[in-house]
Amino acid sequence: MTLDEFALDLVKSVTPDGHLWVGSGRTTVQPVARTAAGVGAFYSPPVAAHGVSLAVVFTVDGFTVPDTGNTGKGDIGLLYQGGTWYPDKLVRHGSYHHRKNGVLRSFAVESTLVPLADAAGYVLRLKLTNRSPQPLSLSAHPRLEPGKVELRPLSDWVFGLPRGGDPLVETAPGAWQTAGYGPQTELRVQSETRTVVVFPGESHLSEVVVLAGPRTASRLPLVDATIAARRTSQVWKARVERFTARLPDVTSTVPGLADYYRRSVASGLVCLWEDPAFVTNPFLATCGLDGGGVNTYLWDLGGYVPQAATLLLGSDLVPIAQALARVPLETYFSIAPDGTPSGTPYSYSAFSFLSLVWSISCLVGPDEALYREARRLFELAETQFPRHPDPKFADLLDYGEQRNMLEMRGAGWEHLVASPNAERAWCLDRLADLGLHFGAVTLGEAAGLRTRAERIRLAIREHLWDRERGEFKSVFPDGHVEYARSIQAFDALRAGACDPEMEAALLAQVVDGQYLGDYGATSVSRADTTHYETNDPDWSGAGAYTGDPPALALTLYERGHAALGWDVLRRLFWMGQHLPYFPQEHRCDTPTTVAHKRANVISGLGGAEALIFGLTGLQVDLGGSLSLFPNPPPGGEVSFRGLQVRGATLDVVLRPGHATITVNGTVVLDGPPALVTWPTGRAHG
Repeated sequence: MTLDEFALDLVKSVTPDGHLWVGSGRTTVQPVARTAAGVGAFYSPPVAAHGVSLAVVFTVDGFTVPDTGNTGKGDIGLLYQGGTWYPDKLVRHGSYHHRKNGVLRSFAVESTLVPLADAAGYVLRLKLTNRSPQPLSLSAHPRLEPGKVELRPLSDWVFGLPRGGDPLVETAPGAWQTAGYGPQTELRVQSETRTVVVFPGESHLSEVVVLAGPRTASRLPLVDATIAARRTSQVWKARVERFTARLPDVTSTVPGLADYYRRSVASGLVCLWEDPAFVTNPFLATCGLDGGGVNTYLWDLGGYVPQAATLLLGSDLVPIAQALARVPLETYFSIAPDGTPSGTPYSYSAFSFLSLVWSISCLVGPDEALYREARRLFELAETQFPRHPDPKFADLLDYGEQRNMLEMRGAGWEHLVASPNAERAWCLDRLADLGLHFGAVTLGEAAGLRTRAERIRLAIREHLWDRERGEFKSVFPDGHVEYARSIQAFDALRAGACDPEMEAALLAQVVDGQYLGDYGATSVSRADTTHYETNDPDWSGAGAYTGDPPALALTLYERGHAALGWDVLRRLFWMGQHLPYFPQEHRCDTPTTVAHKRANVISGLGGAEALIFGLTGLQVDLGGSLSLFPNPPPGGEVSFRGLQVRGATLDVVLRPGHATITVNGTVVLDGPPALVTWPTGRAHG
């Protein structure tokens, strides 16, 4: 894959103003909305330049031309024309075209905003082109508002945005320093402002560099803007080459499918930070582009995108898993960039870690040390959450209130719940598989683990499912019962807790007006008039956390309901055409995102995971054996070429009623969809 494949025309973007960022893996920077050259905050842990803004004022023949995004009429300055987002830069365009005193003055501005890859700051490259019939005197004047810059320890970079710091005072032209008593910071603007005569059809180039960092005896070093911009491009090219090497190239005649796949991959790439000061390098953040969520969660990495993340990072994911294993799960659920634990006790943490370990073990290779950590963390979680006082619930854990769960805004899916109790059963089965593989458990001990798992599934069916209502119930310690139609019900289905009657009842709800909208799925069914609301799509309705709709689609594929899985997945393809990367959550009844939440999220990789594993039907076991049962999409063709798994290179081409599967250059299926296994290379009708 190449950088150009991820380009997005900003005229098509529905990204909210505060959600558009561009990052280098070391610095992330925000443009000022509707301006051709304005720049806002930037973050480069430990530097948080959240109050800094740069405006550019242009002059033409002595007349001032501001660039403020003014939406009025007449001569109000430079007019924004849109631009293009790339992973490594943001290119924007502006136009000025007015007659003054009978003379036409017309010029174009092209700005290129490039975050630095080796320091805290950015380069703004400006190209002014004369479109008038006569020469013009042109200049660009950068004006910086220093705001606040602070140094925050890496341990403080968690989910919230940095908001502290002291005001800066100007100590020299273009140089500022903090004047408080905390860690001292410095801010500097490096530019050359001069008026030049530009002839018709010709251009003038200028560059601005903004740097921030710790205040030391020596000033921040000068930066060669051209070399710095080239360095960011080189870093990004290497990143794409390195981290997409295992991912397939995807093409399709289905409108929006390939775009959605590429945006999903981009969502993972922009979460990568490459800083030697971080606990791992690369470091995979949960969010981070807007300065918040630079930490790594167990839940949304291992719980939502373990397979896609493993394909993205390969063996580089192992050190990240090792760092996460050091989190005391009884107290925290994530790590800051320096490895410091953060967060609260979370119901899904132990499952999420084992899910990550399982994916690494299958897609890269079994890791006994990670298995032992997963077993330790699982058994710790078994003692972390209490049992219900009623002995009939002895096989179920009480996962507590919303702060331990997924934050539904009303009383609902809490305490004794189908999920994540169902995931506990899945974990016991996987621990049995891994234990037998490594010889760490006997056949009898493995059977004991599987018996525990079956008791949990039976308890869910008997005590947490209401067969008359056809839905799960949650039981509180005092016996209070809540019925919440949460998308978490499908997690229980995926984990194998549902019998055929339960499965049929859940599938009947995957329809428009309940769990589905025209543009995705909702976290709470619209039919649940008690819990559904529209202010918080994340977990309360009108949309969902970005990882959930593709996870629902993949669940349906895994359970053999390919048509229904496709119906969910196809509703998400608009995101690939209108978003540069995927945000924390989005709505399902309108093609919009939620401006007050994080700008990007690692679970955006879920789209790639659902497409790769849902459509190809790929499964990999601990020994590296592959099986595929392809699910061609209706009404179009899709191809996956160059998928790298356990030493095998897979090409899968699908069209209605037909599949061609090639493994290491050998065609193993060319006909109607059928089960294919490798290394035997046999198709089973």
